[in-house]
Amino acid sequence: MLKLISFVLLCVSIYSPLAGQEFPYPGTDVSIIFVWQQDMFPPNWEKAPVCAEALDLSKPEFKRSRAIAYRAMGKYPKSLFDRNLSRVYFVSLLAFYNMTYGGSNAADRIYLTNDGQRHNYSDEYIERLFHAEFSSVLLRNHRQHFDIVAWKALAPGDFSYGKGGREALATGSASELWQTKNYEKGFLSEYGQSSIENDFNSFAKQMFCPSANWQELLHTYPTIKAKYLRMLNFYQQLDPLFTEAYFEKLWSLMESK
Repeated sequence: MLKLISFVLLCVSIYSPLAGQEFPYPGTDVSIIFVWQQDMFPPNWEKAPVCAEALDLSKPEFKRSRAIAYRAMGKYPKSLFDRNLSRVYFVSLLAFYNMTYGGSNAADRIYLTNDGQRHNYSDEYIERLFHAEFSSVLLRNHRQHFDIVAWKALAPGDFSYGKGGREALATGSASELWQTKNYEKGFLSEYGQSSIENDFNSFAKQMFCPSANWQELLHTYPTIKAKYLRMLNFYQQLDPLFTEAYFEKLWSLMESK
């Protein structure tokens, strides 16, 4: 996902004096971790050209990050984590391919950046990153429940997805600004047009942590509504909890805050 700034890093491990700072998510085997760990990334990510790097989360952000994680994870049945998630990392910097990222995922792990509210890492922004990255994990593990042909059919006739998030970030075509020109084509952002997965992620963000105008978009743009219904079908096959009524109640509760 996003929060990109060009950044040059060496492919070296960074020693963390705070190793071991982690907390369990109650009732599951998922650990919420705030420091770099030797085995946090897949081995092939540590080599060029990926050169995965992370820096420990700032101690003052521990409490807020834990609260964000608990709030986000509380929107899913715990059984879904047992089958798909083992670790959630919060770090102050996350970098791949000499670029910094807001989030990423690998196998059953999620990586999220939180560099503090002073750098615009709001609670909502970080929570949406969680839902986006977890949706990638779920899509990868349960692709049989996602009708990719039907999803592609919702795109404009002359449209083709880009080559993925990395190219979008590198070429400056990764804006997540909400714009009418994107809505009319059935997309929530420019970045969502970089790949089917990033398109999928953008809808997961809004389903679980909606922006103020999310329901208005559903009522105004037929293709956005159609994609939402495809997303709803996917999540319902993962767990019967995820009904349309469940999400509408979730949105209502968030609006009342």
